[in-house]
Amino acid sequence: MDLQEFLGYQKQRYVFILKHFSAATFSSITVGVVGGMLGSGFFPVTFGPIFPYLLFSSAGFGLGSIFVWQREKTTALTYYEKYPRLIEQHIKKAFPLVDTKALRHDYRTNNTSMTFGHLSWLILGCQSAYEDIDDIEARRISQVVDYYAESKTDEFEEE
Repeated sequence: MDLQEFLGYQKQRYVFILKHFSAATFSSITVGVVGGMLGSGFFPVTFGPIFPYLLFSSAGFGLGSIFVWQREKTTALTYYEKYPRLIEQHIKKAFPLVDTKALRHDYRTNNTSMTFGHLSWLILGCQSAYEDIDDIEARRISQVVDYYAESKTDEFEEE
């Protein structure tokens, strides 16, 4: 594996880290400031604004992390449903020790409640396959645009 190929796999990991960092930081600050304001309004003598800010910002960071995880999980399950062989090939190439047969079996039997380990590998495989999936989707959109560009009617037809 050369450096360019390695960085190609890693680029989506960096995007994931950036998404997690930005969502968790934003929710931490937002929820923390609201908690600090509530704390200074309701408990000005006993707690003040600092303790509620720290408590609420920690909760906000956790909520932001959960939000990013849910979004990545939904995206990975959707992509795996559409492109199972492509994602399995990316998992085999990037992570050769992962048992893709067990992952496929877990997906077929527990679609919405896969084990945490298999779901993590599936998310990493989807991150590796993002560029190929984007290419497939772009080709499909191009085919639809070409179909409508070649049609001879300019009016909207109801079906």
